[in-house]
Amino acid sequence: MSIPELKKHEDFAFAKELFWGGAEAPCDKHEQIIREAIHVFMDKGYYKAKMEMIAQKVGIGKSTIYEYFTSKQQLFYETIFYVQERFYLNLQSQIQQEDDPERQLEIIIMAHLTFCKILSRLTEVFANLEDFPNERKEDILQLWQKSNELIEGVLASGMAKKVFRTMDVHVTAQIITGVLLSAHVHFYAEKESFSKMLQEMELFIQKGIYQ
Repeated sequence: MSIPELKKHEDFAFAKELFWGGAEAPCDKHEQIIREAIHVFMDKGYYKAKMEMIAQKVGIGKSTIYEYFTSKQQLFYETIFYVQERFYLNLQSQIQQEDDPERQLEIIIMAHLTFCKILSRLTEVFANLEDFPNERKEDILQLWQKSNELIEGVLASGMAKKVFRTMDVHVTAQIITGVLLSAHVHFYAEKESFSKMLQEMELFIQKGIYQ
């Protein structure tokens, strides 16, 4: 894979670029709070993050946050869903811009590892999806299903073009997703290099699906 400037992925500065396109588009106060909360949660972790820190980033008083979110926990759940939604929309957009299944596979690997790099800071509370409110849990699961369907489409296209071997695309997509998402544990527990993980994951997946 030739992805330029891999070194820039060793910190969290890439999150804005990859999840909402570099220069942030205008948004309302609700979304602005969520965007800033993402960076505070990533930097401090859930338990050390304070609503005052988020309010300061937004440029508002702490009490204003409570006009939009009832608690830090609710705000946290909304940030997780926001990142998940951005992940799916970004992945969908980038895949649609490419016709080459190999390049689409690179995009899938990069997007998933970026998502895991962000979530590595939130592992302390994100590990148990059962704790999420039912409506948000269902939303997240639906987005994962849509993400898997994108991968299935890429695998099917690669099979049709004789780039990938014959396979059960549904099962293989599930395996690829599971392998990629396991990276968040390594980022959190072992502080693994993003560029190293990216290169190794690409080699591992290619060995399994290429002709």
